[in-house]
Amino acid sequence: MSTIVKYTNPSGRTYAYRQESKWDPEKGYSVPIRTYLGRVDEITGEIVSTKGKRGRPRKESVDSTSGDDREAEILAQLKSLRETVDSLNKEVEALQRQRNNTTKTLLQIQKQIGELLEEQ
Repeated sequence: MSTIVKYTNPSGRTYAYRQESKWDPEKGYSVPIRTYLGRVDEITGEIVSTKGKRGRPRKESVDSTSGDDREAEILAQLKSLRETVDSLNKEVEALQRQRNNTTKTLLQIQKQIGELLEEQ
């Protein structure tokens, strides 16, 4: 009978192994045999095979259009994030100006209250 075991290393990646027990008649006890299955996808939880993915990919296997599409998608996301950050910075500046105006008004009101109390 085999079981699937998942191990998480210190970097946070989770790897999946198939673990089987095999009887060793010479030793007189069962010996665990572990077979590497792949990495566990963090989002879907599926086991993704990493077999054959070590090292630099061969030039004929690299698809340049998909890389360019991915790069364009990332650049579009970055542009969108920059626009969001800029709009949030403008909103923060507006709120700071509003707070400063409110503080000035509050100080004027406190000053007027102090003058009224001194008159009585």
